[in-house]
Amino acid sequence: MRKIIILCLALLVALPTVSNAVPQVVGGSKEENQKLEEYFKNPGSSSVKDVDDSAALEKAWYKGAKAEVKKARAAALAAYKKNMAEADKELQKIIKKSYQIQVKAYDATDYALDKVHNDILKKRYKYDVQIISKKILQYTKEYMKKK
Repeated sequence: MRKIIILCLALLVALPTVSNAVPQVVGGSKEENQKLEEYFKNPGSSSVKDVDDSAALEKAWYKGAKAEVKKARAAALAAYKKNMAEADKELQKIIKKSYQIQVKAYDATDYALDKVHNDILKKRYKYDVQIISKKILQYTKEYMKKK
């Protein structure tokens, strides 16, 4: 119950502040903001001058809003380009690392095949296929541990 009463009191205090709020021209001069303030203080007047001023004020407001939209788009585009550049750098790192692993695998295979070939030549007898494949795997792992 206390919360409701406090909330109602806070609303009563804040309501006049909100109702007296006057829109401002985004990026506008003090003069434009002052005209806009006067216009909203006397909305009941319907002279031609007020209508002309309101059109000018509306135009100024749209102009300011357009400028803000352009700034926001430029900021978003810059952020997009920055993120794309960072993503491209990360992709290049991954490609480079992948290439290094691939080269290392080729080197390991060459090393293993050379070792098996030398083993066959030194012992002067033929291994069967299972022994050769096990030896290739063994020498490949050995090479990968070295480097």
